[in-house]
Order: sequence, then structure tokens, then C-alpha cells
Amino acid sequence: MTARKREEAVVFLNNLAELLGGGEESKEELVASLRARGLDTDAVLADFKQILEEHAPVWRKEAGIARRAALEELQHSVVSPVPSRATLVETINQIVTAMRELGAPVEAGAYYRDFREATEEDLRSLVADLQVQLESLRRPK
Repeated sequence: MTARKREEAVVFLNNLAELLGGGEESKEELVASLRARGLDTDAVLADFKQILEEHAPVWRKEAGIARRAALEELQHSVVSPVPSRATLVETINQIVTAMRELGAPVEAGAYYRDFREATEEDLRSLVADLQVQLESLRRPK
């Protein structure tokens, strides 16, 4: 497609989007507007139709693949329960104990405040951070 045809297609699609999006122009007004800009609406529409026909099978195939993948993911997804505050604190204590057994200093501000000021989101974040630290300590060097 030449640069001019691309420009025509862009203008056409913009006008089509405006028309479909609730623009107040009628079909006749839209065609007149395009022609007033020097566009051959029949040629633009033919090019647009050709593009759709060429790419529709690919788009359909990709949409089918995406739809099947999403369905597969939904069927196999397991909603993990949100751990309670007590479970989070227990997990943190277990990780801290394991880290100390490996000789690592543990510097968790919430840990020293007995977790009173920490929100559950903070505790979940702390668990994730401590798990990463523990795994890095356990990796062979």
C-alpha cells in the first residue's frame, strides 16, 4: 500500500470510528466529507475490504488461540486462600528462624515491633521479601 493509500485508509478509519462511535454525520455526509478531501471512497473501501479479507483468517486464528488459552487458564486456575494475619506472622517467624540458623542477620522493622503496626498487605510483602532472602541464602555459592 502506498503512503497516499495509507493516509486515505487512516482518514477513512478515523471517520469510520467517529461514525460508529456516535458521530452525528450520516453515511452520505461522511462520503461527501471524504470526497471533499479528494479521496476516492470506493477505492479506499476496496483497499480496506481487501486488507480485512487478507487478515481476517489470521485474526480469527489468533483470537481462537487466545480464547482457548484463556479458557484453559480459567479451568486450571486455583484461587489460593488469602492467609490470615496469624498465618502471615507465623510464616515470618519461621523464615526468620531459618535465616538465623543460616547465620544471617534479620532486619525486619515490623518484626521488632511485634507486627502491631503492620497491615496484612505489609505482612504479605514482608513474607515475600524474606522468602527471597532465605532462598538466596540457601543457594550454593
